[in-house]
Amino acid sequence: MKNGENGSARRLTRRETIVAGGIGAAAIGGVAIDRLGSDDAPQLTARQEEALALRTESARADIVRPAPDQPSNGDEARYPDRFGNHSKGLPHDTHGRVEPAAYEALVAAIEDRAPFEDVPVAGGRRLVNPRAGRAFGLAGRDPQSFELGPPPAVSSPGLAADLVELYWLALARDVAFSRYAEDELTVAAVLDLSNREGFRGPSVGGRVDPGLLFRGSIPGQAEGPYVSQFLLTDIPAGAAAITQRYIVPIAGDDHATGLAEWLRIQRGFEPRRQQRTDPRHRYVRNARDLAEVVHRDYPYQIALGASLILLQFGPDAVDPGNPYLDSSVEEGFTTLGGPQAVDLVARVAYDALCACWHQKWFVHRTARPEEIAGRLDADLRRSSSSELHPSLLSSAVVERIAERQGGSVVLPQAYPEACPLHPSYPSGHASFIGASVTVLKAFFDESFALPDPVVASDDGTRLEPYAGPPLTVGAELDKLAANVALGRCSAGIHWRFDAEDGIRLGEEVALAVLADVVGTLPEQDVSFTLRGFDGSPVTVTRDGLA
Repeated sequence: MKNGENGSARRLTRRETIVAGGIGAAAIGGVAIDRLGSDDAPQLTARQEEALALRTESARADIVRPAPDQPSNGDEARYPDRFGNHSKGLPHDTHGRVEPAAYEALVAAIEDRAPFEDVPVAGGRRLVNPRAGRAFGLAGRDPQSFELGPPPAVSSPGLAADLVELYWLALARDVAFSRYAEDELTVAAVLDLSNREGFRGPSVGGRVDPGLLFRGSIPGQAEGPYVSQFLLTDIPAGAAAITQRYIVPIAGDDHATGLAEWLRIQRGFEPRRQQRTDPRHRYVRNARDLAEVVHRDYPYQIALGASLILLQFGPDAVDPGNPYLDSSVEEGFTTLGGPQAVDLVARVAYDALCACWHQKWFVHRTARPEEIAGRLDADLRRSSSSELHPSLLSSAVVERIAERQGGSVVLPQAYPEACPLHPSYPSGHASFIGASVTVLKAFFDESFALPDPVVASDDGTRLEPYAGPPLTVGAELDKLAANVALGRCSAGIHWRFDAEDGIRLGEEVALAVLADVVGTLPEQDVSFTLRGFDGSPVTVTRDGLA
């Protein structure tokens, strides 16, 4: 479809229709709102009046909410060369700094002061959908009404600690999760990250336990094996079953490991070398496998698989608050059943991405880890001081990376193309999996223990029984959210704060949608109860959240 920017005539957008003629110019079901109270207006049925009242009430509840402040970390104003901001795909100088005029053209387009066609793209790869941050939503809250605290400033110890963790994670991509307590690389990572200033990963008394290494801080995800059961067990798909063995790269298949290739990729050119894939499909057994699972997936794919796994357990796995569990006459289906759960898993993924894209492009424009590491490399080569916190260079991992890459400290990438061409904060994957998992926690019994849990063998060729404590739906869904979000960190394309804050943004979006959904249901006194990603109980009713 044409977007109308280049044509001589086009239809008014929904936003322009409302602005041009006021709310009275809009229409519902072909009946202009400004005619509803007039003498010649069609007579509404009781059902139409009820539907209009419901939609109006929902819209008003969103409109009266105070507009968020939308604070940024100030890096864009602090550094004229945009050291801390995303600029991939635009022209860059030989030191990896974006050309100022190109960056200003991008900002002008984002702020609707110039057309996007005026933004110069250097290598041919296109920017990923920046105008999506202007999209509206008709369920839940408006995508621009969500506030996300600013990410760490580029000069902060927090960002330096995140980069140290990403360097270790890149080095340890081929270490099996089950061997973290004994492998030399992961043992060294544990020692380096423990008590590191600004480190946000899970620890006990400041010490990082090998069992918590590279995990998220969501309470449930620390239980049991690293990989969620929802990424290992077969997925029922009608009369078929999908075995979760994946096409993965071979060990050591890293990309953009030198400054020249890094700079080429920053300018938006296609990579010179593609992935080398393992001839044998594998179950997820290490960070490289996990990174590939979240490389070419579509937004709700993994959560959809989890919903199909849960639905096979029937009423035993349904949330105990579902009113149909106590009925001897009815069972839930279209409402409060599988179709609604599966629909919402997909629907909230879109809503979360709209909110996420607003934060990415319109508020923060945060640089990707690959961008920051490459700029550090260029500064070190020309003996220039760096804007990064000095604690970064005190880490032994920087020297290890340089030794492995012939002196370069660019961040090794799992994907040939490295990150996509949109800003880092927050993570899109984290946002949509946070939203979809929130729906699953609302519809299913979080205390239900999954039968016959498994782990992948160290070589990923088979599944083996897991003999530890029971693994519950709630904890494994928390872990699924962490696996998907941090799997992008495993690839080297996201910060830890992108992942963890993105998950919580997705949760907020989904809870707002669920509150609207409760108000549409014919079942009386229905509410959704779940445990939030911060561990606190949440109840969603017709009146909102409790």
